[in-house]
Amino acid sequence: MDDLYMISRGYSAGFMLAFIVLHLIVITTGVLFVREVRKGTEKEA
Repeated sequence: MDDLYMISRGYSAGFMLAFIVLHLIVITTGVLFVREVRKGTEKEA
């Protein structure tokens, strides 16, 4: 959300879009990792 705020404040949209993509990759990777770990711990229990 901060990236969109910065675009509205005049920062370069192209530069900030790259950060949006980077943040989405990091968030998606984190969510997938947590799901995998939870799936593994459910099998052990």
